[in-house]
Amino acid sequence: LEAVVRTLVFSAVGGFLARRRPANPIGWLFIAVGLFNALQLLFGEYAATTLALGPERLPYGATAAWLSDRLQSTPTFLLFFVLLLFPTGRLLSSRWRIVAWVVACAASVGLMSEALVPGPLEWSPPFHFDNPFGVDAPILGPLNAVGLTLTLVALLGAILSLVMRLVRSRGEERQQIKWFVAASVLGFFALFGVTVASNVVVPEGNSFGVLVDFLANLLWIVVPASLPI
Repeated sequence: LEAVVRTLVFSAVGGFLARRRPANPIGWLFIAVGLFNALQLLFGEYAATTLALGPERLPYGATAAWLSDRLQSTPTFLLFFVLLLFPTGRLLSSRWRIVAWVVACAASVGLMSEALVPGPLEWSPPFHFDNPFGVDAPILGPLNAVGLTLTLVALLGAILSLVMRLVRSRGEERQQIKWFVAASVLGFFALFGVTVASNVVVPEGNSFGVLVDFLANLLWIVVPASLPI
């Protein structure tokens, strides 16, 4: 259900922005995030259906589960680029290309190393699929560490870029960034709250989690995106 919410919200906002400002990549990034969420949902539902019907009727269930698991992390790196480019659609300067390359390297190393880890897929519960492409290689541990380090550096660089842009901005652009930061903070605490509530307070499967996830997406996306860019 959360994937459905994210698909609809990101795709709708991205389509609106891409139509109004086609030269600005932020709208297209939102569309890509929505597309990845839709593909994650598609492959995940296919994998679950193979368990219900049996592999003799629908093959490649484990492969579909693997794809769904990988697509769950991919949109995060696209959102790093949103932090780097908001609101003008351009980097602060050519020097910030280094951070953009760090994001690309973090995505490549992190997604590749995690894709090869053997054992049950994180997607699986309550279903059971082992990674069909898992390999027991000692190099995966260092690769995971490198990927995590690059991801943290990329995140810090993207946040620093937004802070620097806020310091340098004036007028309407400054107001846009303030709204963006405020919505991001509220969205983070909303997602943190639903994680705690769904795991501790509210029984599993309750629709409360989907509602709060939807509100968090609205705070993070619709509020800043409603401003002209």
